[in-house]
Amino acid sequence: MKTIMINDVVYEKLSVVKDNRSFSELLDDLLAESRASRLYTLRKYFGVVGNKEAKAMRAASRKIRKELVIR
Repeated sequence: MKTIMINDVVYEKLSVVKDNRSFSELLDDLLAESRASRLYTLRKYFGVVGNKEAKAMRAASRKIRKELVIR
């Protein structure tokens, strides 16, 4: 078990939404929701670019990388 410090404003906000859960349970739930939300957002964009466009983008990226001059 670890101790963390948060400011009073954050504490009050968390207290309002925690219901009968412990702060650990609340934070765990919030982190899980945040992760699920990020994954959902990423999944929306899978397959947006077709294979032909993806190959052209890769080729352009390779060309730019070859032309870069490192100082």
